[in-house]
Amino acid sequence: MKRRKIDQLSVQELIAIQVEILQDMQKGKITPSQMKWFSNLSYECREELLIKPLEKEMRLGLIPGSDFLKIDAVDGTLTLENSKHVFPSFAKNSCNILDKNKSVVPTPETTVEIYGLIRNSNYSQMFGSLNSDLDCLCLTQHQIKNFCKKYPDHLGDKGNATFFLFKNEKKYFVANVYFYATGLTLRLHHFDDHRIWEKDHLIHIVVPNRTV
Repeated sequence: MKRRKIDQLSVQELIAIQVEILQDMQKGKITPSQMKWFSNLSYECREELLIKPLEKEMRLGLIPGSDFLKIDAVDGTLTLENSKHVFPSFAKNSCNILDKNKSVVPTPETTVEIYGLIRNSNYSQMFGSLNSDLDCLCLTQHQIKNFCKKYPDHLGDKGNATFFLFKNEKKYFVANVYFYATGLTLRLHHFDDHRIWEKDHLIHIVVPNRTV
C-alpha cells in the first residue's frame, strides 16, 4: 500500500490524531518536553511518526453524509426472528443461535453512522477499531429492523453486506443484511467468528453515532 501524506488525511483522521495526543497528555503519557521535541522535528519525521501507526490501525472509513440518519424510538418488542416481513429470507440456522428469552429494552430516537470497510478484518478487528467498549456500538434487534425498513437505500447494494452489532443475553452477535432485488436477506453470526472479510466486498457497518 502506498504511504499517504499528512495533507491526504481526512478531517476525521486528523481530529482523531489530535484527540489522542491531548488524551495522552492528560494521562501523563506525553510530557511538555516531549511535545516540544516533536514540534522541532522535520516535517518528514513527523509525517513518518504519525502516518505509519495510523495506517496500521485504521480499518473503517466514515461514509460521507451517513452520520445524520436517525432510527425511530422503539419499544424493543420486535426481534429479528419475528421481522420476516422485513427480511423475507432469513437463514434457518440463524434462529437457533439466539436466546428466545430476550429481555425487552425500549430505546429513544438514535442517530447512527455508517462506515465502510477499508482493511481486511474480522468482526473483532473492525468493531474494535471504533471502540473497545462494544456496548457503545450495539443496536437492539428492534432498532436494526427499523433501520433496514426505513433506510434500504443505505444498505450495501448488489449483494454486499451491511453489518450490525447487537447483544443477546450477554453475548455479542453480528446481523449481516444483504440487499437483493428480491428483498432483504438476513444472516446472524457469533461476534467471535474469526472469518476475515475482504474490503473489496464493499461492506458497510452501522453503529450509533459516537459524537451525539
